Amino acid sequence: MKKDEGEGLPNCLIIGAAKAGTTALADYLSQHPDIFVPGEKETNFFYNEQEFNKGRQWYVDTFYSNGLTRKVRVDASPGYLYQGINVVNRIRSVYGSEPPKFIVLLRDPVKRAWSHYQHMCRIGEEHETFKRALELEEKRLHENPDLWVGYFRDGLYASQLDSWLLHFPKDHFLFLLSDELNKNHLGVLGQICRFLEVDESKFHPERITSNPASTIRSRKLFKLVMGDGLVRKIGSMLIQSDRTKKRVVRAIRRLNSKPVTDSETPEALGLSLRERYLKDISRLEKLTGLDLARWKAD
Repeated sequence: MKKDEGEGLPNCLIIGAAKAGTTALADYLSQHPDIFVPGEKETNFFYNEQEFNKGRQWYVDTFYSNGLTRKVRVDASPGYLYQGINVVNRIRSVYGSEPPKFIVLLRDPVKRAWSHYQHMCRIGEEHETFKRALELEEKRLHENPDLWVGYFRDGLYASQLDSWLLHFPKDHFLFLLSDELNKNHLGVLGQICRFLEVDESKFHPERITSNPASTIRSRKLFKLVMGDGLVRKIGSMLIQSDRTKKRVVRAIRRLNSKPVTDSETPEALGLSLRERYLKDISRLEKLTGLDLARWKAD
C-alpha cells in the first residue's frame, strides 16, 4: 500500500472485547495530546457493510478529519473481535501490507457474559432469564446471526483471536485485562503509550469510570419511544440520517437510565459457565502470554 493511500486512517484499533471496558479505555486515551479518538468512539466501519461500502475516504473524512495531525488515531469498536474473519478481511483490504496496531482488552468471560445479558435487559431487547437466554443462544444465533445475544460465544476469546493472529503479526497486538485497567490505570496506560510509541510523560489522565451499571427509569417511556409505535415512526420520518438516529437513541437511553448496584452472576450458572470456558481460557493463556489463573478459580 502506498503511503498516501493510508493517510488519515486510524493506526490503532481497539477491537474488543465487548462489555470489557473499551469505553473507559478510549476515554483515557483521548486525554493524550498525541492521540485522537473520534467523538463517536465505535465507528463500526469494518463490520457495517453499508458504511464499509462507502469507502476508505468516507471513513477518514467522517471520523478522522479533525485528527490528521495526531500521531495516533484510534477506532474503538469492540464488536470487531467477535465478528472474526469478515472484519479481518476488510481490514486487510484497506490497510494492505501495513496493518494498524490492535489493542485487545479482555474481561473475565463469566462476568462479561452476565454484564452483556444485563445490558440487553436494560435496553429492552432481552426478556428471558439468564439461564434461558443461555439455553436459547445457539438457536437464536442460528436463526438470526445479527442478533447481539452471544452471551457465551462472545467470551470465547481464543477462538475469536485465531483469525486475527493468522493474518496479522503478533507484535501488532497488545493484550490487556480490564481488571488491571481498573486497579492500576496509570500502569496500563503507560504500557499502551510504549506500545503506540507516544510520549508517556505527556499523559496525565483523570480517573474515569465509564458505563456504570444502570436500569430503565420508565418502561412506559422506553416502549413509547423505542417501540414500533407511532412515536418511533414519526421520529424516523423526521430524522433521515442513520447516524443521527443512533445518537438520538443513545441519548434517550441515557436520559431514561438510573444507576444501580451491579449484582453478581447467579452462582450455579457462574460455575457452569466457568467450566464451559476452561478450555478456551487455557488456550488464550498460550496465545497471549497472560496469566489467567483467576478466571479459572473465581
